[in-house]
Amino acid sequence: ARMLQRGLTSLLGEGVVGIEAAAALLDRAEHSHSAKPEALPPEARLLVAERCLDAGRPELARASVDKFLGTRPAQNQFLARAYFVVARVLAAEAGGLRGSDRRTAVLAAVAQVERGIALAGGGKYSFLVHNGSVVLWSIARPLLSQRSADAASALAEVLERTLSALGAVGETDASWRLHLTMELARCLEMAGRGKEAAAMLAKDASPLAADAPPRLKLQLCALQARLLAEDSAAIGKLRAEASSAGAAIAAAQQLRDGADVQSATAMAISGAESLDPRLAEALRVEGGAEAVRSAVAALGGDCGEEQGEALGCLAMKAAQYGALDVAAGLAVRAGTSSRSGARTRANLTEQMLRVASLGTASEVLSREGVSVRVGAVRAVDKTLRAARREDDAELIEDIVALLFNIARPLLQPELVGLVAVSLEAAATALEEVGSLRSELRASLHLELARKEDAAGRAVAAALHVDKALALDVPLDECGQSRLDAPLLRLKRRLALRLDIYSGAPESPTDRALVLLDRARGAASAVKAQLCTQVQELLAEAEPGQESDAPGDSQLKRERTLLWAELMKAAWQERLRPVARASAERVLAIPLETEPLVEVEVARRQAEARLVLAETFVAEAEELAAADDGGTGAAVMRQESLREIEAGIELGLALRDDDIVYNGCVCLWNYNEALLLAETLEPLRSSLRVAARAMAATDQAVLARDTPLVELACAVAATFARAVEAGIVACKDGGPEDGLKEDTDRALEACTWADGVATGRPQLKRELTAAWARLQAHAGSKQPTVGAEPESQARANLELLRAGLVDGASAKGLLASAKQLLVGSDESPRPAPELWMRAAEQSLRLDDVAGGVRD
Repeated sequence: ARMLQRGLTSLLGEGVVGIEAAAALLDRAEHSHSAKPEALPPEARLLVAERCLDAGRPELARASVDKFLGTRPAQNQFLARAYFVVARVLAAEAGGLRGSDRRTAVLAAVAQVERGIALAGGGKYSFLVHNGSVVLWSIARPLLSQRSADAASALAEVLERTLSALGAVGETDASWRLHLTMELARCLEMAGRGKEAAAMLAKDASPLAADAPPRLKLQLCALQARLLAEDSAAIGKLRAEASSAGAAIAAAQQLRDGADVQSATAMAISGAESLDPRLAEALRVEGGAEAVRSAVAALGGDCGEEQGEALGCLAMKAAQYGALDVAAGLAVRAGTSSRSGARTRANLTEQMLRVASLGTASEVLSREGVSVRVGAVRAVDKTLRAARREDDAELIEDIVALLFNIARPLLQPELVGLVAVSLEAAATALEEVGSLRSELRASLHLELARKEDAAGRAVAAALHVDKALALDVPLDECGQSRLDAPLLRLKRRLALRLDIYSGAPESPTDRALVLLDRARGAASAVKAQLCTQVQELLAEAEPGQESDAPGDSQLKRERTLLWAELMKAAWQERLRPVARASAERVLAIPLETEPLVEVEVARRQAEARLVLAETFVAEAEELAAADDGGTGAAVMRQESLREIEAGIELGLALRDDDIVYNGCVCLWNYNEALLLAETLEPLRSSLRVAARAMAATDQAVLARDTPLVELACAVAATFARAVEAGIVACKDGGPEDGLKEDTDRALEACTWADGVATGRPQLKRELTAAWARLQAHAGSKQPTVGAEPESQARANLELLRAGLVDGASAKGLLASAKQLLVGSDESPRPAPELWMRAAEQSLRLDDVAGGVRD
């Protein structure tokens, strides 16, 4: 017996090989009837099962624990541990499942843990209740990645029972109980029970937080602030009762979707004031980011560890919502902290400000824009590598999310290589911490797979595809993941390249897929030839050429997606006939249901609309260069506008904001000649569609993206100018052509764009001017153009400049504008351009003294 026990103990210390040998030794002993209780206790099987799980061999663990349970063990600690092992085995077996199947399997595993906890809590093994709660949460936590109310409700019930069991045995680890209590609140929030979660935290979490580490206290304060966001009185009470750092964290959480720049600035300064009134004063310094940085740096000293953590969070939130000057100052102060997490967040804020310094959307991918983004990605990557040495999963997730958002415009074949190493590090970091942000992880793997595929490394690409498909990505309202279709399509193409299909591909569709794959890495001349061959093969595979067996409709849709890939490959080489023919094939397939149900095909059709528009623009430019009298070029431009409008409308139907934005950017970029020449009548209908579509996108996301805000203001202002030109032409005898309705729509568009750009009067200068003139044309005596005094002053001065008011009304408007340009302390606002305009209008109205003063 002693020899058997010594041999078993020795083998269990020798890694996976030793564990396998230990299991075999027990089998041989059992066969020879040596494994009797006096020779070796039954729990030896349990010990082997636990070691098998630690070594990543759940199949061996299952065999061992099943044999242990087959001995009908006593109701003791070993049986409780066996239930924990069974649960861990079930959880491991659920690893390849997704959606509701994964949820069912994980909850079955959790039920086994609860059996063990009940057994341990009812006897003298209460120490195992804590162990069981740790096992339970490690198994149940991945379900949160589904972002499902059903999963969250089920987890909330489990956590309530677990916390009750911990309380019943007098669990002394208050930090662990506080952590589970906070996770329970998050589950309740995800299940739509936010008020219940807030009340539960106020009742149960506060006593536990007394002896908790400072970082956990800050996390609790942030969670409470988020849950109480709609109750300003409760938020005020929370901030009053919290520590200074907690009050600042609560202020950061109040910056939520929909916050404009002014409210973001005010809230960030309020949070800073909770920490240090001197810092708040420094943040209020006028003169831009550099002036604020200097004022904050002059404070001197170290801001402290806990305050540094709060300031770092506050700085990132302020930058996210456009309060850039304040964010710069907060980052400077957070950078003085001795805590590495605070300095990391300060560095991240600096990179956010660096990217925000890019101007309009057209500059984002200029040479300078690419350089700025690549530099920012590499700086964030360096920060990520440092953060991986810290035990802070939340910080790592924030870093990776920022890195991916900065890199997003660079995720195209010509540029992705510049950031590929950083994307690889980001994917690895999320995997190491077991991040629940499965959609972000899958997106990273998809981009890396595309990059490896383009470089001809099919095995590496297939590995990334498999990792992405194994993640439990949240499903949309139609039960689909937006990433599944491109991942599965790439998986199939890689399967062909890796010779997974037996023999050479025989069908025209598969041969086209292989040729299209070869075309991606080919030189331009060869690519053109391969694209033509692919076109011929896909035409051969059209309905009537291949089988019409059941399921053939799916094959037709697969061919549609291949036509879409051919369209993009051909247009990349500017093969207009092939690209146009491919786009028309994509559009030829009817959508049998709503676009939201056939998402992938509908998205390809939206892309086809925009590619068709680009081909028409290219043809129009050729005709204009050939001097055909302008008729042909005008026809092609109208065709392009129709396709852009259709693409935008399809994006709206899909609720895909990116498609809408792409269509609006195409409308703007491809009609630059008309815009510069102020020939706006041909664009009026398209501008109306673009403004309405952008107003229907996620406004919180749009408001945080400065280039998109600039585009929104430009589209609305140009639409207003187009309608204004129509009104002027109509007064001169031109056609009315629905001007009254367009006037109403343009005024609505201006109101919307002004709201998006609230707090940024300089950014919406042209919008304010066009909006004011259109209101005057519509009969308004006093234009109303937003909340900022500078905007209203600009509107008044614009009406005077345009000669739309005269006499006493003109003098009244001018006086009102000057009053708006004076602050509450009777000092003039720093708006030299507007003061010069006021001076010009004073002189025009024969007020020389007023003009001199202005």
